[in-house]
Amino acid sequence: MYLEYSERKLNKQMRELSDQKLLKKCKALYASILELKKLCVGDNYCANLIDWFIEVVNKNIAINKSIANGRNQEKYKKQRQHVYWISFGRGIGTEFQDYHYALVIYEAEYTALVVPLTSKKEHDPKWIESNKNAIVDLGIVDGYPDNSKECYACTFMLQSVSKKRLDRCGNKQDGYFDLRVSDEQMERVCTKIQEITYNNVKYIDKC
Repeated sequence: MYLEYSERKLNKQMRELSDQKLLKKCKALYASILELKKLCVGDNYCANLIDWFIEVVNKNIAINKSIANGRNQEKYKKQRQHVYWISFGRGIGTEFQDYHYALVIYEAEYTALVVPLTSKKEHDPKWIESNKNAIVDLGIVDGYPDNSKECYACTFMLQSVSKKRLDRCGNKQDGYFDLRVSDEQMERVCTKIQEITYNNVKYIDKC
């Protein structure tokens, strides 16, 4: 009796809208995207937004197929202190977006807690300067195939992501490579996160 009830409950949860109703929602989404396009929010913003949505769908398809085959891709190992390539996609307003490297701070079964990394530039953008008290200047991070890079760790952008979103650094043509911060760099990142969580970081008054 209980198993039968559980199966009915599961089937109810697994219900989806009809193809016709899903199509109606897609048309509403398309209309909203056209409205957004009129606002000229950025170069290829709407196209990139659609690409991000397609990537989310495809990664979820891959996860569910891998579960059916007995190898859940969300469980693949993504080690602490290692750096991976990730698309933060498209968010709302000024949220961090697009492709960046990310440092794994904590690995759970299906997700990982990561800190985005961004390369140092000759002239840092304003958002780096305005958040400098919550950013770690890592200096040189060794391990890049072309040359070492100087990076910032954006600890105030700490977030949890699916491990399926974390890709190996490199590509099939040029090969993959292992990228990892030093123990000293990792310690400085964790110390800064502790400062933020205990409210020991002095924020810049923008008023």
